[in-house]
Amino acid sequence: HKTHSPGFGVTISIDSDFGPATEMAVKKFQDYYDLDVTGVVDENTWEFLVGPMLVAFEGLEFGKDDNLQYRIVEIARQHLQEHPVELYSNRGPWVRAYMKGLDSSFNLTGDGQDWAQWCNGFTSTVLDHALASLGFDIQKVFPWTWSCYKSISQAKDSKFPNATWFSWDKIKESEFSIVQPGDLFLVMRNDHNPMHIGIVSNVKGSVIETVEGNTNDEGSAVGYEVCSNYRNLARRNYSIVKITL
Repeated sequence: HKTHSPGFGVTISIDSDFGPATEMAVKKFQDYYDLDVTGVVDENTWEFLVGPMLVAFEGLEFGKDDNLQYRIVEIARQHLQEHPVELYSNRGPWVRAYMKGLDSSFNLTGDGQDWAQWCNGFTSTVLDHALASLGFDIQKVFPWTWSCYKSISQAKDSKFPNATWFSWDKIKESEFSIVQPGDLFLVMRNDHNPMHIGIVSNVKGSVIETVEGNTNDEGSAVGYEVCSNYRNLARRNYSIVKITL
């Protein structure tokens, strides 16, 4: 919580136990927010602890003419404003919020092709809320996934006609005009091996502005927060997933 409360600089180990160190941290947190200093996480303390997350997930008011792409960008930016961060490596309440209650970086199938990545969990969460705001079920349009591999395979699958995948060659061939705000971008190790995903929030020529999870200010694919970055599509292998209704 210290990201949202700069004056609150307490760090403790995660050991699944509410012990004396945790109690002291709770008391300091309560004192910082001028709450009753009891060391007990009561309802009032809990509201302050989860406040930034409640703001991030609060439903936005949209106009009837606001399309899916606009909604994707605005919801992503709403999360960005609350600066979600990990606690330790791929762990913490924000990660679990984007990963259906799970921590990240584990293999779901054992075949090496379905690694859980909270960058994809973040993207799926934003897309889920954007589609729901229009009355659509994500499972019928572009099923929720935490796998970059699965995002590409779904976009190529004829069962999901609302999604289209564009390779780097196609993007360059169009002189980057294919790419629009609200698209999903993927950082590729090669033509068939994705390593990171995020949301395009703005486009100027070959440069995209993004909102992405599991990254940092340097644009890492193994970072620890939700950030906005600038990426030059002409400089390395990217692909795009475009979802239309």
